[in-house]
Amino acid sequence: MGSFWDELKDAFKTKSEKDEERSEALKDARDKEKDLVAQLEELDKEYQDYLASQEKEIDLDALFPPTLGLQKIEYTPESDESIVGRATTEIDAKKATDVSKTDNKYSSKMSDVEEDKWSATEKKAEKDKEIDALYSDKRQKQKSDSIKRGMARGSVLTSLIDEISADEARTEQEVEDAYMETIDNLNKEMESLSLEREKAMNELDLKYASELKDKIAELKEDRDEIVAKYTKYNNSVDEKELKYQQQRQADIEKYLTEAPEIVFDQVSFRYEGAESDTLHEISFTIKKGEKVALVGLNGAGKTTLVKLLCGLYVPTSGEIRINGTSMKKFLLRDYYRL
Repeated sequence: MGSFWDELKDAFKTKSEKDEERSEALKDARDKEKDLVAQLEELDKEYQDYLASQEKEIDLDALFPPTLGLQKIEYTPESDESIVGRATTEIDAKKATDVSKTDNKYSSKMSDVEEDKWSATEKKAEKDKEIDALYSDKRQKQKSDSIKRGMARGSVLTSLIDEISADEARTEQEVEDAYMETIDNLNKEMESLSLEREKAMNELDLKYASELKDKIAELKEDRDEIVAKYTKYNNSVDEKELKYQQQRQADIEKYLTEAPEIVFDQVSFRYEGAESDTLHEISFTIKKGEKVALVGLNGAGKTTLVKLLCGLYVPTSGEIRINGTSMKKFLLRDYYRL
């Protein structure tokens, strides 16, 4: 309330002054009202942003994992070319060992024969020396004996010397024939060894050609068994995954479409500007498929409760849960599908 002097001053103000003061007061009131409206709009925006931040879409992937988590086996089959190369390397290594053993075996035998030939040649040379020395000695003795008898120039000595030389020639021929027979036998033995070696090498070629063929077939069979095994496993994974996806989709549809369980937990709601709650700490549970009727006097809060249930209002306090999940976590489009 103004003072006496203020009232006295107002009494002496002209009408225009009073109208001006009234206009100023109305202007101030409008400005304050605009500021208040702006503040309310800002508060409302902050509140709506808060509600939006609380509206999180249900994580269906958490409730229904996207896959079974089964891992397929990644396997690249070995090519025929690779198998042939691997088998060839293995068989060639074994063959090389046997070829080397066989070659060493016949080389050793051939060396022995060559040594026998050299030995026969050496013995023949020694025999030739012995024959030469023997018959030279015989001729010398025959000459000495003839001289003693006085027949050094006679035809008898010549005849005797010729007989000794003829006997020497026969002996040398016998030695030569024996030597040639020995050499011929040794050459035949070498030829026989050479043929045996060639035959042995051919047999090794045939043996390892057969082993190579069998090894390639074995490796291909092993590869094909692995391919069949992994293919069967991967196909089973696909079948299980397909069945799971079909069941998962059905479960999701059921989850989103079947009647949910609704729980009001200590839910209160107060209209803006009201001095008391329209609904105060309401708690109840509507089980799946259960039918419930709302009965009450006018103004008891039936419509308010339905609007809360429909997501049109947000509880002042407490929580509404759908199938155990807070209503705040639902996007409205998903919630209305329920």
